[in-house]
Amino acid sequence: KVRDPDSKTWEEKTVAYVMELQKKKDAAFARKEKFFSSVDQRKLELMLAKNLGKTRSAKALHFTRDKGTIEAAQAWLAENEALPDLDKITDDFVEEALASLGDVVMTDADVVMADERKVGDPNPPEIKEKINQDLLKQVMEMGFSELRSEKALYTTDNVSLEHAVNWLAEHAEDADIDLPLLKPPPVKPKMSKEEAEAKALELQKRLREKRAAEEKEKEKEK
Repeated sequence: KVRDPDSKTWEEKTVAYVMELQKKKDAAFARKEKFFSSVDQRKLELMLAKNLGKTRSAKALHFTRDKGTIEAAQAWLAENEALPDLDKITDDFVEEALASLGDVVMTDADVVMADERKVGDPNPPEIKEKINQDLLKQVMEMGFSELRSEKALYTTDNVSLEHAVNWLAEHAEDADIDLPLLKPPPVKPKMSKEEAEAKALELQKRLREKRAAEEKEKEKEK
């Protein structure tokens, strides 16, 4: 215990200390969750399915936002596999990462949309334009409806026929399986693609410099 001069008793000090400590932990946890929610959730889910690890997958998606593909994220992981803190999320990293984001992160709390979907409605054009048409044809040839096939391919990021079919099997009994997907909320960019990429590169540079400085300090202490 560390004596707090403003507390009259150890009990007052202990309760106040624990409460303040919990507040700090809760705030740090909230910031980390905000970082995880800032990356493409569909791609993150697919990378987790490959047992790549949540933290390193989120970092890879963050640093390859400008490319926007799982392939780019996996390539980033291969290039940075040796990073000692690849699977760590520090407060400094979270603050830098969130500050470098070029897009507004929209959450359910930010956008309230009236759900007027009904069975028989098609998927929104914003969904349809992102569907791989060759894969769509293959899925539909297996007997699945166009709407279900589109939902499966969109949700699995057009990775493969196998992923789409597995998704359909897992969600066949979902209550909303025959309802169209919701129209994606508009995301207004705060900076250009070039500016966002420059911010990401700057963040990586700062993290490398910080690691180098920490390693030098460790060497001095030996």
